[in-house]
Amino acid sequence: MKAGKNIIDNWIKKDLRLEILYRTISWSLFTIATYVFSSYKSDFSVLNYYKSYTPTPLSILNAFLPLIIMLTAISIMFKDMDIKQGGIWSQDQWLGMFGAFFCKVSSEIMLWITGISYGLILITLITVVRVISYEGLPEGNELIKIYFFVSLFVIIFLLGSCAYILIRHEKGLILSTFSEVRFIPILCTLATLIAIGIFYIGF
Repeated sequence: MKAGKNIIDNWIKKDLRLEILYRTISWSLFTIATYVFSSYKSDFSVLNYYKSYTPTPLSILNAFLPLIIMLTAISIMFKDMDIKQGGIWSQDQWLGMFGAFFCKVSSEIMLWITGISYGLILITLITVVRVISYEGLPEGNELIKIYFFVSLFVIIFLLGSCAYILIRHEKGLILSTFSEVRFIPILCTLATLIAIGIFYIGF
């Protein structure tokens, strides 16, 4: 069953950056609605609500950054080898079909990562505004922690957005310009191994 035409779908298909912008609107509405509904509870605490949604920076680095690198590197490999090499890498062959499936799943995971990071940024900013309005400015150390936390998630949001665009972009990346295509899987494998190393070492 084919999906019906939609003016919004046609608009966001013009540019992947427009799709990210459109999704930030949806994420904003969902995050704010959840926050408002939770605040109606009699035992609602702004700080407790915030703490329940905010993992430690170390767990953030270990979970998101290596995952972004690994999925992006492997997706780039499949897409560029399809464009540059063809053959078993093309999407009419089993390896190319797997690559297309992997790229699709990776792009969805990138959207999931960007959505979570954007939601946490928005929750942090709303919490800070509410705390300041009721309790005044927090201590200097607390402000530094908040600034660090928001900056970290802004970086993850930008990386996830860029990775999504790179994976979904119809053209090949810089790797597809290499004369020796055999170097593309090697470079992507090295990037993946580095990301795995970062994950297990715990930087």
